[in-house]
Amino acid sequence: MLRYIISSLWLILSFYLTFQVNRYFAIFLGLTPVIVETFKYLENRNKENPQPFEIKNTLFTILAVVIAVIIVGIVERM
Repeated sequence: MLRYIISSLWLILSFYLTFQVNRYFAIFLGLTPVIVETFKYLENRNKENPQPFEIKNTLFTILAVVIAVIIVGIVERM
């Protein structure tokens, strides 16, 4: 759970602040862990022992994206 928050925050802030890419592109890159986990779940759904999709990880990653957007907004105003 904390791993998803930190990785998403790091991806968004590092791409946005280091490379000065578009804010929405950085947010998309920050959501990459969620997208990867979603595809893993969809591939695993058809197997014999499907693992449940952890909605908590998705929610915490979205929370990390919201925090990163707030930080980016503050940095833009400086």
